[in-house]
Amino acid sequence: MAMSRPNVFLYRRGCKLCYDCLDEVIPFLTARRIPVVIETTRGTLAKEIPYVPALLLRTEAFNTDQEIVLMGRSMIEQLQVLEAATLKSTND
Repeated sequence: MAMSRPNVFLYRRGCKLCYDCLDEVIPFLTARRIPVVIETTRGTLAKEIPYVPALLLRTEAFNTDQEIVLMGRSMIEQLQVLEAATLKSTND
């Protein structure tokens, strides 16, 4: 099933933290077959999410009730916690 709006990883050019985070996040999402678009901060999303790196996850990504925005250097840990929480909720 195609998602109507993609998950988005936002970064700023030349941002070492962004590139390091991208190197962790993309393999994590790819292994789980969660599609993501990689974009530089610009437009509406840049106004809504001013801090990078940021990952905008649509509800379909982890079967959540709301879209989720993860930001900062511990994004992989945040993804692991989110995955564990959503797996637990589907098993209850």
